[in-house]
Amino acid sequence: MVPANSNSVGALIAAGITLGTGQWQSTWAWRAPSLFQGIFSLLCIIVLPFIPESPRWLVNKGLYEEARTVVAQTNANGNLADPVVIAVFKEIVDTLNWEKENLMTFKETIKHPVSRKRLLIGMSPGPFSCIAGNIIASYYLGPELDTAGITSYNQQLKANVVLNVWCLGCALAGTQLIARWGRKPTALLSQCLLITCLFIIGGLSKMYADNPDGASKGLVYGDVAVMFLFQGFYSIAWTPLLYLYPPEVMNYAIRANGLAFSSFMLNALA
Repeated sequence: MVPANSNSVGALIAAGITLGTGQWQSTWAWRAPSLFQGIFSLLCIIVLPFIPESPRWLVNKGLYEEARTVVAQTNANGNLADPVVIAVFKEIVDTLNWEKENLMTFKETIKHPVSRKRLLIGMSPGPFSCIAGNIIASYYLGPELDTAGITSYNQQLKANVVLNVWCLGCALAGTQLIARWGRKPTALLSQCLLITCLFIIGGLSKMYADNPDGASKGLVYGDVAVMFLFQGFYSIAWTPLLYLYPPEVMNYAIRANGLAFSSFMLNALA
């Protein structure tokens, strides 16, 4: 669940930086956040050569000893004789051998009904998360805050920082809750709550737009609170599910291609 929560951490850092640079009266108000973002890309380039290779990929290429070493390093502090290491390594080897014997190649991704079903199910979280309304809530947060009565640029930046803290906390909680509640129940409950929040946001925003001068602070705060609830409900379910569910339903033979299709669907609709 590191990738999903890392996105939330990155969004929080970006929100904090833009809050600070937003007061600068120069083009560096946007250049500095962009430059800072590049630092993390540079760190990735530096760290990647030291990250162990996937043991499944190593076994698939016939590098058994290297794969066994990686499994031992990640499961038992390098102890090759640990029972967990032996069991995990055997499971990897047996699974890959079975898939090779049963001709689980790239063509199998779309050739057999079972593989097509796995692929479609694995691709489904991307479109479902996009039609949940999060795209509107994320891309148009500024106009939404305007319609809620928060028109100050500085206040909107502060609200964005608090919102990202809230989303990070909900995403961390969601990674634990989906293991207890189940994937489908969590997604269905989240979707129902998101729909409810959208209706409430629309109604409160309409009330403010009809009479902005006479709108009470309770109306403004209530609208913003529901916006926060909306983002929280999304983060609890869809933020972890986007990264957890696709690889769970795809076997090794179609996982790489399936995850590529899943990412394509998500980014194409985002």
